[in-house]
Amino acid sequence: MKASGRALLVLAGLVVGVLGAEGLARAIRAPAGADLLFAYTPMGMPSGFYRPHPTLGVEPVPGFAGELRLPGLVIPVRVNSEGLRGPEPDLGRPRWLAVGDSFTLALQVPEQDTFEALLGADLGLQILNGGIEATGTWQALERYRLVDDRIGVEGVLNVFFTGNDFTDNQHPTVLPPAPEVPGGEQPAPASPVPRYRWLLQRSYLATFAAITARRLSLRQQDSFDAMRVRQELLPFSEQGRDTLAALVPTTRAALSALRDETTARGDRLVVAVAPPIFVVDPGRAGPTLDLVGLMPPSLAPPQEAVTGVLRELGIQTCDLTPALSAAQAQGGTPYLPLDGHWSAEGHRVAAEALAACLRSG
Repeated sequence: MKASGRALLVLAGLVVGVLGAEGLARAIRAPAGADLLFAYTPMGMPSGFYRPHPTLGVEPVPGFAGELRLPGLVIPVRVNSEGLRGPEPDLGRPRWLAVGDSFTLALQVPEQDTFEALLGADLGLQILNGGIEATGTWQALERYRLVDDRIGVEGVLNVFFTGNDFTDNQHPTVLPPAPEVPGGEQPAPASPVPRYRWLLQRSYLATFAAITARRLSLRQQDSFDAMRVRQELLPFSEQGRDTLAALVPTTRAALSALRDETTARGDRLVVAVAPPIFVVDPGRAGPTLDLVGLMPPSLAPPQEAVTGVLRELGIQTCDLTPALSAAQAQGGTPYLPLDGHWSAEGHRVAAEALAACLRSG
């Protein structure tokens, strides 16, 4: 009995210790670079959200309903019959289409809190959410063509994320058709998530442990993972000026093609320039770039490069950097620190800045 009592006391102590550590993990500030160190949103993705697409690679499954689950977040997710996140198109109202990557898709916030919903309500439009994760401007162009052919839109809002759209735009304009699987539809690519996903979806402590392990793995500078992260961050460092200059021509070509397509179809085009978290919170820049040995930071050139291209092409530009930076400087939290995407506050700030920009144009 005494032995059993001691075992119970030890077990109770372990439980209290774990709960205390979990509480501490929830209270501490996320480390710089956390958004690059861990596939936070993919970890919480609802199963079956994507299906293969012959030219886009993947697209959200029409009619899908589920939820994104992460520590502190449970977000309902629905996809309409057109494969767009949110409600069905309202064919009786003016419609715009937002295109871009995960900043456009915005799975980290409920659909009513996305910049698309807020901006649409402000302007009296329906702004459809055509975002697809890990895509660039070429895929945004293809997404616009496909949606406009089916239901028609009057305007296109492309969110250009300077954190990786320059590198994403090096990919082909469209993907080769996916091979057919006899007897059924080809399954969507499996997410590279660990088997302890259930725990990571609910525990900050497990998430911080995974971030720490990834930080250690990036110290192997010759690994594929480290080289990929380094390539993404290079444009924001002094060492990356030549790299950024080499990336600009394909982005110019992609934006030019998007401009020409919207002009030919009689639709309005606006590009919103969205910076990564370490640009609006510069204190994170040095530690983030140091993850892969890039110092010192040089944060302005990527913004200047894309806004220069947009000005040269005559495309209306809404640079969201000043508004998001002001919100951060005033003590706000426009970005989710673990994830690196906009919080509900960030979407509100972006929507307000976009409304002012669109009215001025």
